[in-house]
Amino acid sequence: YRVVAVYGTRQALKLFRVQQRLPRARRIRHLYVHDPRNYASGLSVAAMPRTADEVAAMHGVLEHACATLETLTVVSCTTRHTFAADHLQLDDLHFPHLAELTLRGCYSLPLRLKFAPNLVRLHIACDVLHSPFARLLPKFYPRLTHLRISRLEWSPHFNDVLETLCSTMGLRDRNGHMKDATDAAIHTDTPTGSSARFILIEPGPGHWIGPEGRTILASTTERALL
Repeated sequence: YRVVAVYGTRQALKLFRVQQRLPRARRIRHLYVHDPRNYASGLSVAAMPRTADEVAAMHGVLEHACATLETLTVVSCTTRHTFAADHLQLDDLHFPHLAELTLRGCYSLPLRLKFAPNLVRLHIACDVLHSPFARLLPKFYPRLTHLRISRLEWSPHFNDVLETLCSTMGLRDRNGHMKDATDAAIHTDTPTGSSARFILIEPGPGHWIGPEGRTILASTTERALL
């Protein structure tokens, strides 16, 4: 397959069964996986359990396709603590040819060199960043040139994270100062001078749907700090 989109465990289970029967169906170049569970319906966690087969299918689809994937998008509307028992695990997977990765929701980026050693473009949609992420990113993803961080809400670590990212990705001028961060994209030569690197940081939405379908408004003061 050239492009495959999987929405929910039912579709994942069907694709996984096809992959088990037909090895050629495991060769996928571009994959989009959407975990649709969220609180917008007002359902409780107990009302949306997963069977062992569904959990295995979600993971199995990625495991079968990881050898050939070039781009991967994983979208979830939940938090890591919401469905801890059947959370999709990414840490034990290996994507040798993956060049572009998007993680939206509770799926954090594995900080392992073996996970995606040839990753070039990374898009993470999250609420909070931490300094260890910024320091370790170039170490485990040495080929990364394009980093996009969206849906970001204010955090006390933001300035430190931005400083660290700009330093580790070579985003400084000849005098060692950061370039103008008011631009949507910051770019300069890498420390090796081989190519350009970019960082795009986007604030989170003005509101979102929280527990039991309630609307939550973002803090205007905190968003202004971005």
